[in-house]
Amino acid sequence: MSLAAVQLVRDAELVDLHIESYIPPRLWGYDLFERHDRHFLGGRYFGHLDLPRALDGGLTGGMWSIATNIARGARGRYAALRDNVAGLRATVEAFLAVGFSKFVVRPNEPPESWPAELDRLATALLPLQT
Repeated sequence: MSLAAVQLVRDAELVDLHIESYIPPRLWGYDLFERHDRHFLGGRYFGHLDLPRALDGGLTGGMWSIATNIARGARGRYAALRDNVAGLRATVEAFLAVGFSKFVVRPNEPPESWPAELDRLATALLPLQT
């Protein structure tokens, strides 16, 4: 990579609008706070974004996708949502512990009830405001 490219990234706000790093932790215990570029693929393909590489690369913002399995029934999707919100809270707490301070949370698709969705997110995340 050229010096000019590195300088451009360092002088700009670098935002990734499609981060799916929440899927690997659910499936095989991928740790977002561990560097994952040391395997034979060098962090490619199965090397979802991790915090050390994001910081090294100068990432200043991102849109984190938290997907649920659409093949589940309504109860299964609700249970997955509940688990995902708890996981999101734990991740936000960990990010706060290492110095991140700004978060915007937005559902990927319209919920059945916006007031209920906002109440759940507020209950989970408002106490973390700094």
